[in-house]
Amino acid sequence: MSNEPGNKVLSDAMEIPKELRDRALSEISHFSTMLALDGEFAGSGTFITCGGKHGILTANHVVHNPENSQMRFNFNSAHQKLGLVVEEIPHRFQLEMGGL
Repeated sequence: MSNEPGNKVLSDAMEIPKELRDRALSEISHFSTMLALDGEFAGSGTFITCGGKHGILTANHVVHNPENSQMRFNFNSAHQKLGLVVEEIPHRFQLEMGGL
């Protein structure tokens, strides 16, 4: 590996014991979700509560996809569906974007 900063981080992460990495992933999974827009992977998000309201925090580029206009979230659409992964078993959980 070269001495570039990104490679150092990757190298350091590999030194973390597998049991600790697995536990961290297990803990994180309780607070995060995969986001799918109309059945296509769009990104990920973190479940949050702010001011007594529940929501999903995600990156701007996930909602306003700069590379694919068909994958931009439209919160006024009665046709777009937002899918979430909320369990580790196969399932389908979708919300109509117009209702969010």
